[in-house]
Amino acid sequence: MHNLRLELEERFPKLEFVPVIGDIRLPNRLDFAFRTFHPQVVFHAAAYKHVPLMEENPCEAVLVNVIGTRNVALKCLEYNVEKMVMISTDKAVNPTNIMGCTKRLAEIYVQSLGLAIEQGTIEGATKFVTTRFGNVLGSGHPSGHHPFLHDHSRGLPVGHGGRNDLHRQSDLRFRYG
Repeated sequence: MHNLRLELEERFPKLEFVPVIGDIRLPNRLDFAFRTFHPQVVFHAAAYKHVPLMEENPCEAVLVNVIGTRNVALKCLEYNVEKMVMISTDKAVNPTNIMGCTKRLAEIYVQSLGLAIEQGTIEGATKFVTTRFGNVLGSGHPSGHHPFLHDHSRGLPVGHGGRNDLHRQSDLRFRYG
């Protein structure tokens, strides 16, 4: 959030930007943010994304990735947000670990909510979109140093072969609920 703030202030000095730090497991904190700022579009990227930590702490993975996502989606409906974009992971495709399972459950919930709105079984106008990223630069390595970044810092061409082949580039898919 800090780096995003610095970049926005530098690139768009006239943009009003107020970072809000909060816990998506706490509906009251979410309510404050929605009531105060009335967002038109919500980009929901808050989640636990580290596989080994989630294997060791499955309850936290469920609370944040599933319950937290439900809380955000319901606030989007309550405050008539135009669109919610859920940022998910390629690990949600045929999940084999707790993190992937919880992200897949969150995707299913959001997609089901969108379908229920389309079918008229619940009221609301929010459009729900899920996008998946794979191997987001710098996020999937225990050291915090992605091999691409390591190669680049040593003056090597990024993805020069071996463990850094192009199959490691981010993968982007869109799903509309």
